[in-house]
Amino acid sequence: CRRFVGKSWKVAGDEVEWNMIPYDVQLVGAITLHQGKIAEMKTGEGK
Repeated sequence: CRRFVGKSWKVAGDEVEWNMIPYDVQLVGAITLHQGKIAEMKTGEGK
């Protein structure tokens, strides 16, 4: 995700700039949910 920081592109006619870097635990959670599995995260892990 670091290589996208500062880059922008058009989405549905609007200009979007990527300005965030997710934590590893957030990426693992997103991948888990994308696979249709259940993810449990501790409080403060960036849900």
